[in-house]
Amino acid sequence: MSSCSGFEERIHECALDLGRKMGVNPDYTRIGDHSWVRMDVDVTIFDNSDTKKEGSAPTYDRRYGFAPIFAHLGGGWMINAQLREGSAHSFTAGTTEFIDQSLDYAHQLVDAPFLLVADGGFDSADLLRLLDKRANTGFIVKHNLRKETEAQWLQTAKQYGRLVKQTKEKRVYQGSVYRTVEGIKDPVRMVFEVTEIRSKDGQLLWTPETIVFSAWTSLDAAEEEVLKAYRQRGTSEQYHAEFKTEMDMERLPSGKFAVNSAFLKMGMLVYNMFKVIDQDMVYAKALGLKKATRRRMKTIMRSIVYMCGKIIRHSRRLILQLACPRPWYEFFSGLLKRLQAA
Repeated sequence: MSSCSGFEERIHECALDLGRKMGVNPDYTRIGDHSWVRMDVDVTIFDNSDTKKEGSAPTYDRRYGFAPIFAHLGGGWMINAQLREGSAHSFTAGTTEFIDQSLDYAHQLVDAPFLLVADGGFDSADLLRLLDKRANTGFIVKHNLRKETEAQWLQTAKQYGRLVKQTKEKRVYQGSVYRTVEGIKDPVRMVFEVTEIRSKDGQLLWTPETIVFSAWTSLDAAEEEVLKAYRQRGTSEQYHAEFKTEMDMERLPSGKFAVNSAFLKMGMLVYNMFKVIDQDMVYAKALGLKKATRRRMKTIMRSIVYMCGKIIRHSRRLILQLACPRPWYEFFSGLLKRLQAA
């Protein structure tokens, strides 16, 4: 167990060194008058059904496996990962420490203010207190309604919000309220959007339906900008899908939890190596690929990892011959030189 723990720490150091030497170029998010590097934190499910691996258990969506937690920077660079038992809740013990550690890692790689974005599973006063104390750190954390009712929120929306959209079918209210959180000096802003649905498919509803979205935030930007920034979380779920399916990381190899935890860290390092290639492929213009802001893992593996080559020993030298068009050869050579320099 201790040897695996030491190995994981070393792997994480390698991931940080890779980021420092190769240069992490995250995407910046403009909200109001400020630019942020967003960091999405989320839990995803690793389905390991029909196994008896240590730590695997029924998950919140009734599958059987693990519930690892990940932290990604804007653009996809994986800043931290931790394997957790399948029965673990999003904000289980140790989650605050994981987020605090992830922000420390992020500040070591990028000198910029960070915006933490998380869903309602992370709604906790402990997390809000942590984020309130951190410098150069903003947050948007979805609020969990818990015992609050939709009817109460509709009344709040009509009292404190403004009507931003009205049709025959629905009314949409947006606004902000401020609530006291124990341990935080000033009240914390909560942005909300409440939708009152009055009819469906042309049929007037006897009792209107109410859909509530609310989120804690430290930003002072307009409500629609905060809501838009939160709803961009879907991109981070694509990173999970790449890691799980395209890198084939979902079905963990060992029956021991510590070994699988170390394997997950190794996967994080490899994922970030692919992100280095991804960055170079986006900037290369002569490869014949469609214009894009990022490349999927399967594109990187098909184009680079599966590239045919042959190693030849000649005149006391090792020569790598590649079977590829010239633009790809020049790209590969440039990438190799950059990696050797690092």
